[in-house]
Amino acid sequence: MEDADRQLELDVYMRAFTPDAARRRQEAMLERMRELRDRGLVEAVSVTRWSNQVSVSRVRDREQPVGVETYRELDDATDGTELSIEPFFRERSGHEADRTVLSLPVLCVAIRRAGEITGVYPCSAPDGSYSVTDCLDALAAGDDVENVTDEVVLDPEPV
Repeated sequence: MEDADRQLELDVYMRAFTPDAARRRQEAMLERMRELRDRGLVEAVSVTRWSNQVSVSRVRDREQPVGVETYRELDDATDGTELSIEPFFRERSGHEADRTVLSLPVLCVAIRRAGEITGVYPCSAPDGSYSVTDCLDALAAGDDVENVTDEVVLDPEPV
């Protein structure tokens, strides 16, 4: 195995309560991830379960439900790139003025290297969207899955 700072880790986020068909799909995807770990293609797989929607306080120092900090971290990771976590995460106004409602995806993967997010699935890009299945297929094939960089994507044509 390579040094720990070079190994990929998969942080998996799954809805806790899903219909049977969605739950079976989640479990099949999780099994694929564990197989990738067993083959040495990823260092670790961690799983966090969340709800389908959470009420989010607009006051950042208040305790937030599971998923909110992950949402903010993924949103920050894709900021300045051509990627977006919308429409997979959706935020809308809540009934109370200081709250919003955040819809969370059925399955989400954050790829980390040395603790930093280097990949986000699902995500949308100008050329389409990329699913968790796309990520796992690429990992199994030995292809690059790190789609988040620190570089700001610039418009190639002068204004």
